[in-house]
Amino acid sequence: MKYYPTGISLTEAEYIGLTYLEPDPDAWLYGVIEAKVAARRAALINDWRPRLFADPEVRRIPADDRALAKLIVSRTDYQNRATADAMDASRAGRSLATKPRWNLAAYDSVKRGGDRRAVCASGITINDDDVRVILAYVSDLPDWIMGALMGQVARGKSQLIRRYHPILNDDPETSTFPASEEGLIKLISSRPGFETHVGG
Repeated sequence: MKYYPTGISLTEAEYIGLTYLEPDPDAWLYGVIEAKVAARRAALINDWRPRLFADPEVRRIPADDRALAKLIVSRTDYQNRATADAMDASRAGRSLATKPRWNLAAYDSVKRGGDRRAVCASGITINDDDVRVILAYVSDLPDWIMGALMGQVARGKSQLIRRYHPILNDDPETSTFPASEEGLIKLISSRPGFETHVGG
């Protein structure tokens, strides 16, 4: 499946914050997704193994984890997270029709005019089987992807400002700072000797 077909647009300051920690944002985001798939596949197998052992109709269990996860999500008694949440809400007499997408709402609340950079500009493609594995535990994959990305952006901006704020304070040529985080990051990144990547 493809998510964000034109990538995720970041402001210049967001992109600087991200690349302060991650020199290759696209590779980093794919690595985060792969790690999530591996962790959720292990959890899915761990959760379902006792059920499979107890099911008299299951004669053989694949030795390969990918094949085993595929078997689990194809079972008629399997429910992904969204379905389980909807059933829980229904039993409790409430609706999930308006379930908030917190990460997407936070992203959408920021104006992104002027200079922008896209992460994964050609979209984020995830194997269908891997999507099913993640959706066993995540109800909204686009919202989760946005949360992972913007969380790292926030960490990068925070570390960048924490490192350079004392340097600016000690610089006799700096008499004032921009009043916005965006402006401060642009000022910092324009300084001679600015390091674009320090690692996580």
